[in-house]
Amino acid sequence: HAKVLRQYVRESQALSLSAAIAKMTIMPARMLESYSSAMRRKGRVQPGADADLVVFDAATVTDNASYAKPLAASTGFRYVIVNGTIVVDDDRMVDGALPGRRILRNEVAPR
Repeated sequence: HAKVLRQYVRESQALSLSAAIAKMTIMPARMLESYSSAMRRKGRVQPGADADLVVFDAATVTDNASYAKPLAASTGFRYVIVNGTIVVDDDRMVDGALPGRRILRNEVAPR
């Protein structure tokens, strides 16, 4: 996502920020809703939706990975909150934070 935000939104302006965010969030969730009803709670910021949020600076988001350094972390993502747990805090990964949950095909979303 950092590469898309850097290259296609900021540098070449081939995508608007809102279009890029939609392509990363709501569009994939909608495509997968027929496979798992749990996807109806993804990609949205609204009551009852899963609490996965990203706070980033569109002017500084950068993908730092390369063939020589494939594990280099992206920068510019101030906070990432997954399932209510902070996993990136002030642009740094939180050690041991693994709050994500799998989604199975045909899984019914809990209410």
